[in-house]
Amino acid sequence: MRRWKHAAGVAALAGLALGAHAGPYGVVFTNESDDTIKLWQGGTLSTLVSFADPSTRLGGITRASVNGKWYVANGPIVPTSTSAQIFEIDDIFAPAPMVNVLASGNPSQNPIHLRWDAGRNVLMSVNNPGTHPIDPLLDGVLAYHLDGSTTTVWSEPEPAGKPSYFDGVWMTPIADGSGDYLVVAGNGGAFGGPGNAYSATLWRMSVGLGLTGSMSFVADLGDAGMHGLAEGIFDARGLTTTKDGRIFMTGKDTGKIYELDLSGGFSIAEIAAGLDYATRIEYNRFNDTLVFVQQHVPAGVGQISQINLDGSGLVLLTDDAIVSPRDLYIIPNASTLAMIGVGGLFAARRRR
Repeated sequence: MRRWKHAAGVAALAGLALGAHAGPYGVVFTNESDDTIKLWQGGTLSTLVSFADPSTRLGGITRASVNGKWYVANGPIVPTSTSAQIFEIDDIFAPAPMVNVLASGNPSQNPIHLRWDAGRNVLMSVNNPGTHPIDPLLDGVLAYHLDGSTTTVWSEPEPAGKPSYFDGVWMTPIADGSGDYLVVAGNGGAFGGPGNAYSATLWRMSVGLGLTGSMSFVADLGDAGMHGLAEGIFDARGLTTTKDGRIFMTGKDTGKIYELDLSGGFSIAEIAAGLDYATRIEYNRFNDTLVFVQQHVPAGVGQISQINLDGSGLVLLTDDAIVSPRDLYIIPNASTLAMIGVGGLFAARRRR
C-alpha cells in the first residue's frame, strides 16, 4: 500500500465559534470544497487531514472497530476504471496522520458510502459509476477487506423494466438480527419527477456466505399516493438506523426527514420539513439525536445540523459559509477523543 504522512494535524481554524451548545460528541466529516477531513467538536472546527491532489473528491468515511483505523472513499465526479480509491488513515488525531491507499481501481469506480460491518469484518460500500463509459460498469455494493482485496457483493444486471435498482446512494443496517441492509437507489422508479427522470427506490439486501448478496424490492418512493405522502421523493440521499432499530431517511428534493417502518410491510412518515437540500444523516448514539447535512445551492457550501428523533429541536452546528460536508462519523466527547488520540499515537510509536 502507498503510504504518506499529513502534517496538518488538528490545527483549529482561527476565529470560528460554531454551535457552542455542542453536546457530548464530535463530528468527523469529509469536506468537498477543500478536500479535507475535518472535526467539529464543541463549537470548534479543526482540520485533521488535507489532500493536495486536485482530483480528490472525498465521500464516505467510517472507522473500523477491529483496528481503530479510519477509511475514506475517494470517487471523482467523472469516474474511470482506475480513478477511485479507498484511503486507510492511522492516527487521524495525531499531528501527522499516516494515510495509505487500501484499494484502488476496478471494481471500485465511484464508492460513495462506506460502512464498517463488524459482524463480517469488512467495509461495505455503495459503488455508483453512473452512466460513464467504464467496462465493466458496476452499479452495486462492494466489500473491502482490510488486506486490500475487494469482493463484489451485488451488482445490478441490465435493468428490465421498472422498478429497478439504478444509481445506488446509501445503505444502513436493518436491526432485526438478519444482517440485512436497507439500500436507497437514486433512480429506478417508474414515476417521472422534476429534475430527475425517475424516482428513488428502496431495496433490502441480504448477504449470504462468501459475501454474496441479493436484492429484494421494498418501495418506489415516487408513488406518493401509495405511501400517503404530500409528494413523491425523487432524490433520497441518506439512511441511518438508531440503537433501537428505527430507520430515518433524508429527501434532498423535498427538504424533509422521514421515518421508515419495515415491520409488517413498508410505511413512511415525515418528521421534519422545510430543510435545505437534506443529504447525509447519521444517528448520534451519544445524545439520541440525528445529525445531518443541509447542502445548499450554489454548490460548495453546506452545514451540519442536529434534530431530535421526533423532528423537534433543530440546531445548526456549523456555518454554511465554511464547510461543504459529504459524509459524517460521530465520535465521543473531547476527553474521550483525547484519550483515543494519545493512546493510538503512543501505541503506534511503540510498534514503529
